[in-house]
Amino acid sequence: MKVIKSFILLCILSCSAAFGVLAASEDYYLDVTRGSGSGSYAPGMNVNIMAYTPPAGQVFDKWAGNINYVFDIYASSTKVTIPESDIVLIATYKDAPVSKYTLTVTGGSGSGTYTAGTEVSIYANTPGVGQAFDQWSGDIGYVNDFYAANTKVTVPEGNINLTANFKTVAIPKYSLTVNGGSGSGSYTPGTVVNISANAPAYGKLFDQWTGDVGLVYDFYASATRVTIPEGNISLTATYRDTNAVVYTLSVNNGSGSGTYYLGEKVTVNANAPASGRVFDRWTGDTGNISSTTSSTTIVTIPDHGLSLTATYKATPAPAPTPTPTPTPTPSNGDGTLIKTASSTKVYVMIGGKKKWISTPEVFEQLGYQWTNIKILSDAELNKIADFEDNLIRQSGDAKIFLVTNGIKRHIPNPEIFIDYGFDWNDVKDVNVSVVNKYKTAFLIRASKEPSVYYLSGGVRKFIPTLEIFNSYGNRMEDVQIISKKEMESYTISNLVRLSGSNDIYLIQGDTKKKIYNAAVFDRYNFNWDQVIDVNQTELDYYKDGGFLK
Repeated sequence: MKVIKSFILLCILSCSAAFGVLAASEDYYLDVTRGSGSGSYAPGMNVNIMAYTPPAGQVFDKWAGNINYVFDIYASSTKVTIPESDIVLIATYKDAPVSKYTLTVTGGSGSGTYTAGTEVSIYANTPGVGQAFDQWSGDIGYVNDFYAANTKVTVPEGNINLTANFKTVAIPKYSLTVNGGSGSGSYTPGTVVNISANAPAYGKLFDQWTGDVGLVYDFYASATRVTIPEGNISLTATYRDTNAVVYTLSVNNGSGSGTYYLGEKVTVNANAPASGRVFDRWTGDTGNISSTTSSTTIVTIPDHGLSLTATYKATPAPAPTPTPTPTPTPSNGDGTLIKTASSTKVYVMIGGKKKWISTPEVFEQLGYQWTNIKILSDAELNKIADFEDNLIRQSGDAKIFLVTNGIKRHIPNPEIFIDYGFDWNDVKDVNVSVVNKYKTAFLIRASKEPSVYYLSGGVRKFIPTLEIFNSYGNRMEDVQIISKKEMESYTISNLVRLSGSNDIYLIQGDTKKKIYNAAVFDRYNFNWDQVIDVNQTELDYYKDGGFLK
C-alpha cells in the first residue's frame, strides 16, 4: 500500500512539472546611481558595481542607500548581494585633498607654499652698485621668462627652488655742475657730494640753491650735500639783496673801523700792547663778536652801529697751569653748535634761540662737524630759549611726537624711541592746541639714503622721480630724516589709486596693473588699508601692464 502511494505522488509531481504548474523564482531590481551595475537579479546573487569617474577636483567617498548588502561601502569598485527586494545604491564624492608645495626664492621675493598650478609673481632683489640682474637659475622650467628680474612661475606638483643671479656691470658716472659754488665733478650714482656756495658779495646774502634740487639735503643752506642720481644734474647758488643801509663799526685801540652791510663779517685786530702789558679783552658791543678774549676776532654786523674797544692789562706772572677762559654764551650767533658736558643733546643757535638737533643722523645730514660744538654750563644753556618744542605728548594720550622744523612725527613704538637714545623724562605733556599747531610729517628719508617716501598711517610709498615729488607741491625742507630702523618699521605699499577713483593698481617696478575687481583684490590677500591715493602725474609715470586677474 505504501508503494502505491509513493508512485501516485511521483506521477503528480512529474505531471505538474511537465505542464508548467510550478512557479519560477522572482527577480529584484538593483538601481546604481552615478555608477554601473544596474539591472534585475535573482535574490542571493553577488553583483559587481563600480562608481563613475569623479568630477574634477573630487574623489570617491562612499556608497549610500541600501548599503547593508554592499561588501565594502568605501570601495569605488565592489560587490552587492541581491536581497528579496528592490534596492538603490548611490556613489557619493568629496573634494580631493589639496596638496601644497614649497617655492624657495633665493636673492628675491616670492617664497611660500602654494597649490599646484598657482601662478606666483617673483621679484629679484634690487642690484647693488656695479651689478645688474642676469637670470634666474634652478627649476627654471616653470618660469615664464627667466631672463626677467620680475616674472612669474607656475608651481608644479613638487617643491622647487629658484635663485636670482647678478652680473658685474660698468658703473656709469654723471656730471654735477655747481654754478656759483664748489663741488662740480663726475660721480657714480648714490655718491653724496658736499657743495658750498661762494661767499656773497657785499650787500648780498645767500638765498637758496636752484636747479635739480630734489636730491639736495637742504637747499636753503649755503653748505650742504647732494646725492648723485642716475643722470647729469646742475645746481646754482642764488643770492638776495641785504638791507641797503650800512652800519658803522668803531674800533678803538685797533683796526677794522668802517661802514658795513647787515650780516657782513669783519675781522678786527687789537693794536700791539705797550711794553709790560698784554691784550686783555674787547669791551663795548661784544654781543656780535666770535671771541672777546682774542686780539684778532670776527664781528658779524648787526642792524645797528656798534663800538668795540681793545683793553690791556699788566703782563701776568707765569702760572704753572693757566686757567682756561670759559666759552661765552652764544648771542645771535646763528649756526653755533652748543651742548653741556653732562648731556649728549646738541643744539644749534637760530635767531638767538637754541634748536635741538634730535638725532646724530640729522646732525650729520645737515653737514655739521662734531668738533665744532662749544661746551656751555647748564646755567648758560638754560638761559637760552628753545626754538621749538622737542618731544611732546598730548595730556592723557600715549602718542609721543618728535618736532623738527615745525613738523611733528609720531614715534611709532618704544623700541624706536629708545633706539634714538631719547629720554622719557624729556617728553613734555601739552594741550591739544600745542599738538595741532605743528604740521604732521608725511615725507621721510632714511639716513644717508636718497630715496624719499610718502608716509600715511604707518605705510610708506616710494616717490620715484623729482617731477612727481614737485607735482604734489612738496618741499625738500619738509622731508624728515629718520633712522634706518624707523624706516624699516613702516610697511611698504605697492597699491595705489587715483584720487577720487575706485580703480586700484598694483605697482611692480615702473609698471602698473589694474586689479580686476574686489574679489581678485581679496584673493591676493591685499590690505585695503595699504592703498594710497596718488595724482594723475604719478599714475601716468607707470607703464600700463594690463589687468591683474
